[in-house]
Amino acid sequence: MTDDGMKRADYLKGLLEGGQENRFRLTWEGSKIPRGGAVDGVEIAWTQHGMITGVNRENLGYYTREEEFGGESGKRHVMVISTRGSEVTPPDCGSVEKLPSKEIKR
Repeated sequence: MTDDGMKRADYLKGLLEGGQENRFRLTWEGSKIPRGGAVDGVEIAWTQHGMITGVNRENLGYYTREEEFGGESGKRHVMVISTRGSEVTPPDCGSVEKLPSKEIKR
């Protein structure tokens, strides 16, 4: 299994064990990747295939895109992040909205 596959497996295992999944809506202008944004203080380095990866290659959570290259500028992006983290910081020129959390039960 690849490193990405192992990270996903570990993340999903955590969800199966129970806990809380926090959700945030992140909105920004610019690059498709929310560079400068962070989850629990760990900077977002990459987003691909629904997975959010931190600067130290850690899995910070998962995302779905609500808007890509939108808005009047053609550079507006909106994604919903699902994470076990408790705080999401938006990139410069961005905003974050805390959405209702989802309780995960075994």
